[in-house]
Amino acid sequence: MSSPSRQAPGRISSGVAGANVKREEALTREKVKILLVDDNPDNLVSIEAALEALNEDLVSARSGTEALRYLLENDFAAILLDVKMPEMDGFEAAELIRSRKRSQHTPILFLTAYRNEEHLFRGYDLGAVDFLFKPIVPEILRSKVAVFVELSRSAQRQRRQAEILAKAELKFRSLLEAAPDAMLMTTAEGEIVLANSRADNMFGYSRQELLGSNIRVLVPTWTLSSYHVGESASLCKDGSTFPRKSIPARCRPRKVC
Repeated sequence: MSSPSRQAPGRISSGVAGANVKREEALTREKVKILLVDDNPDNLVSIEAALEALNEDLVSARSGTEALRYLLENDFAAILLDVKMPEMDGFEAAELIRSRKRSQHTPILFLTAYRNEEHLFRGYDLGAVDFLFKPIVPEILRSKVAVFVELSRSAQRQRRQAEILAKAELKFRSLLEAAPDAMLMTTAEGEIVLANSRADNMFGYSRQELLGSNIRVLVPTWTLSSYHVGESASLCKDGSTFPRKSIPARCRPRKVC
């Protein structure tokens, strides 16, 4: 019969794993924004109805100027932009959208009722990813937009992962620096990629000198497969040596030329 103390860790681990899965699912299903731009309110209603099944955050604008205001403070998975609009047509709006760093790479799908080669060339020149011709088939519109929704969501996941990794690296570097002993991290080939300040003091090299150098500069007999504490002597910058388990006075901190 298992004791309660043996069962408890399993329950805790399962709970943590379950929480992580739920959190990941929530992040995966976080809604992305899609910007719909058309001066005709009936067209906007039709587009919203076609995209409703995607269950994303649909933002409607009645003009290019209004669309630009939304783009100042929001990131969008895609922009559906009507070509023919008063005051500022879709091409002029697209040019301004592309001129702003935040929306420079946001996918633009032009909506138009005219199959005009000149329009096509101009639109693609402005960075359009596609043209949709009116009357728009809801299924086609939905399938095209769904592709950019998934791409946007994938980019969001990658950004979050990069942020998590950056925080983990910062924490690791802080722990490394706070360690009471000299600590180095190398590649499999022996290249030093991390070193704390204790290593500077111990070996007489500056941090800049250590990074990028090979660990064999400090431990000439080092190999990845046979490296064990106490097996070989370490070498200071001035040429003196010492066993790893003891640091004589001659290798303690001093002025380095």
